[in-house]
Amino acid sequence: MALITLFGLVILVGGMVTFQVLFAPLLFTQLSKEQFSVFIRAFFPWYYLFFGLINGVLVFTFWFADNNNLIHLALCSLCFVGFVVSRQYLMPKANEASDNGDLKRFAIYHRSTVVINTIQLAVFIYLLWPTITVFQ
Repeated sequence: MALITLFGLVILVGGMVTFQVLFAPLLFTQLSKEQFSVFIRAFFPWYYLFFGLINGVLVFTFWFADNNNLIHLALCSLCFVGFVVSRQYLMPKANEASDNGDLKRFAIYHRSTVVINTIQLAVFIYLLWPTITVFQ
């Protein structure tokens, strides 16, 4: 189970950092506003689904194999909820606000997804350390 946990956390941290540091800035600078909007709307449902599913697997690995560490389980579970809320509620609301030209509401929903994503990344990095030490 520890190996599954390690792989899951490495995929989450690596994927999320790669998107935030490499892809988002590159896409923002290389695509027109219209192209960027179309791409982001197509990409993010899959982003949240992919990382949410991996996170869901991790919830089970922390439930069954993390020496009953309820803090790790709770943090991982909250991250899972963050993916669901971002995908099912915040992202559609941000798209709706953008479509209606309501930049203030769009900014609130967008910032919320960014904050949730950043907190998730910090949690996954935090969870990665004790998982790595299992193999030493």
